[in-house]
Amino acid sequence: MAYDIEAIKKKIQLLGTNGSKKGDGDKSGKAAQAKLTWWKPSIGVNEIRFLPYDDGAGQPFQEVGYYNSKKLAENRVVAPVQWGLPDPIQELVSKLRKNRQDDATWNLMKQLQVRESYYAPIIVRGQEDKGVQIWEMSQKVLNQVYAKLSHPDYQDEFLFDPKEGYDFTVTAVDSGREFNGYPVKELTLEVRRKASPLAKTQKERDDIVASIPNLHEHFKGYTPNEEKARNMVINFLAGDEKSEDGKEVTEPSSDEDNMEEATSKINAAFDDL
Repeated sequence: MAYDIEAIKKKIQLLGTNGSKKGDGDKSGKAAQAKLTWWKPSIGVNEIRFLPYDDGAGQPFQEVGYYNSKKLAENRVVAPVQWGLPDPIQELVSKLRKNRQDDATWNLMKQLQVRESYYAPIIVRGQEDKGVQIWEMSQKVLNQVYAKLSHPDYQDEFLFDPKEGYDFTVTAVDSGREFNGYPVKELTLEVRRKASPLAKTQKERDDIVASIPNLHEHFKGYTPNEEKARNMVINFLAGDEKSEDGKEVTEPSSDEDNMEEATSKINAAFDDL
């Protein structure tokens, strides 16, 4: 199960232009698969092995698009549009796009942009007893991995091959910054110089590969159904007419007229959905 180098190169070009792709029912917040084991790099040097995975489009990782506005929902929302499912949130964005010359409308649109995360099934060296773990990667980290895969020294090799592939070192250092109270880590990825097997025996390797979860189905299972997504939009629109503390705005702000006009346009667009 090799990845498609040409598909990866195209993805690198798409990511370089800040592009994003578009994507049955709601599982009411319950995953379709067994609970995943998550991994985050520890400060220092970590050794991992990426496992062979195919998202169906030649990419070795699972891309998942989210809506991440706190006004829409407390937790990020898996975007139905990426699976080809009805998506009232995206429908609203499409309606608003026609009025994007309005600053207030444009600012509201930006809150509903789909933002991607990327998921890699891995084996962590020294933690083999935990089995397959899942690493949620940022676009910055993804770019580092793709740069290695598409490099002339490696593009003719399958670096994730269970028998003749390569481990990666992930070096994490404290950046000195924080986000939401947590330290931000700077990550650097390098390919080990020598190839090595994923596990000692063919049976062990086969068992590990067979245990890789279907990430597509897993995350699709968290997708809200059409009714739930529509209610999120209703709450989003209602919340836009209130201040940050949830009370009705009684003192006009400098951009109140623009906001009222934008809200009117939004409501009119939503009526057409």
